[in-house]
Amino acid sequence: AYGKYLSKKVECLSSKQGKITKQDKAQVVYELRLESPVVALLAFADIPRSTFYYWVKQLNKPDLDKDLKLLIRSIYIEH
Repeated sequence: AYGKYLSKKVECLSSKQGKITKQDKAQVVYELRLESPVVALLAFADIPRSTFYYWVKQLNKPDLDKDLKLLIRSIYIEH
């Protein structure tokens, strides 16, 4: 039942970048963790628990390179 929903959420996240990453899958599993068992979601998403917990810890951290990325992007767009 949750498989179709998980697939749709992952596809929506990945449509911006063109491919589905483990980070995308972990984010969707994190969002659905209260509705379904995490173990089942991880099995369906085909990612290890360690990968899931790694990305969960990364969700709360600020991006230290945000300013640098914005600068690089603006240079890229300009040229």
